[in-house]
Amino acid sequence: MAVFLFIRAANVRFPACHRGEAVGAPLKIILGAAVVGAVALIAGTLTFPVSRNWQHPDIDFSIPPRSVVWAGNTSGYFYVFLARQAAVLNLLDAASQDALITAIARDGVPQYVIAEPDNEPMLDRLKETAELRMAGEAFGYGMFEILSPPRPSAAAN
Repeated sequence: MAVFLFIRAANVRFPACHRGEAVGAPLKIILGAAVVGAVALIAGTLTFPVSRNWQHPDIDFSIPPRSVVWAGNTSGYFYVFLARQAAVLNLLDAASQDALITAIARDGVPQYVIAEPDNEPMLDRLKETAELRMAGEAFGYGMFEILSPPRPSAAAN
């Protein structure tokens, strides 16, 4: 609102601006500074979801080097803070999820599912059809290790 009042005052003080003629250099500088200041104030109030302790990631157990982590929103945390890849599995249908988990388990690769909101439906189903173990906590969410692949279920067909 202050910017609009300033513009109105400038139009009264500098009639050339009011007639649509070019805005003078001093007015351009003042308006530019006001816009930059407003953007800086707004940017200063924004928050970004990052780990509370970014130097020592929020994880209380060790993930084996050759393992798969199924994550959603937190997949970037695993890459940035742990230099590990995490994959998003919750976008697939239940049958595809089960087929992928089973194929990876056949190769003997440990798999973990993070209990974040994106994974809730998949995790609830896996609790019924697979053998899971609470492995620990990572980035504020529980992590479950998949001990045995899911058994065929009606939900996956």
